[in-house]
Amino acid sequence: MGARGAIELPPARHAHLSISFYVPLDVLKTPPNIEVRLNGATIARVHAATPDVSIERDVDARADAPNELVIETDRAVKPPNDPRVLGLRLNGLEWSATK
Repeated sequence: MGARGAIELPPARHAHLSISFYVPLDVLKTPPNIEVRLNGATIARVHAATPDVSIERDVDARADAPNELVIETDRAVKPPNDPRVLGLRLNGLEWSATK
């Protein structure tokens, strides 16, 4: 993804969210700050000092509508000969309803 990515997750009153990223620290000038929001509320902020970042949270979510997960980073890079702007690579995402 670039500096911002959004994902629509299924309805669930309470859920467990697990996400993992690769942060291209080898090409970024400084480690980025990453913010994760669910339905507009910040659920995690991370200063990515290592290339592999994992976040797990139990969250309250919308049971009657899809849930919007937004991931933003304050650092991104445009590689030479590549039209994309790259910020993070989402390696994994798990969303499971809990009690």
